[in-house]
Amino acid sequence: SSGINAEYGGDNYVVEKIWIRNRVDCCSERLDGVQVYVGDILCGAVEYNPLKYSYMLICEEGIVGDSVKIVNQQASLTLCEVKVFGDDTPVIESTDEEVIGDKSSTADDAQSLATCPVGYVDTYCEAQSGLVLFLCGGVC
Repeated sequence: SSGINAEYGGDNYVVEKIWIRNRVDCCSERLDGVQVYVGDILCGAVEYNPLKYSYMLICEEGIVGDSVKIVNQQASLTLCEVKVFGDDTPVIESTDEEVIGDKSSTADDAQSLATCPVGYVDTYCEAQSGLVLFLCGGVC
């Protein structure tokens, strides 16, 4: 296995997409099946096409991480260029400070139905008749 690991100096950023330009002179098929990670979360894998020399991987809803890792399990990894796109503002870690506000009425005490994968947070909340609905997608 071979790979490339680019770190962001300890800060976490939201990565939305990663562009990879492959070699054109030889060995372009080596890119087939290459996996691209943001931190430890898989953004996507390259599906080799002999007519393409660049690939755009979309990290669904953005993924937070402190590095981008490109891994090839089958062969040597030979790339020409990699570009990472996303928000250029570091993600601030939670300070776990208690926030105190006015107590909601009992109609607002619904159970959360959110089941987001690791690295994602609730980005939308809607309360209807005591039921709270969530959409996953944003990152923390």
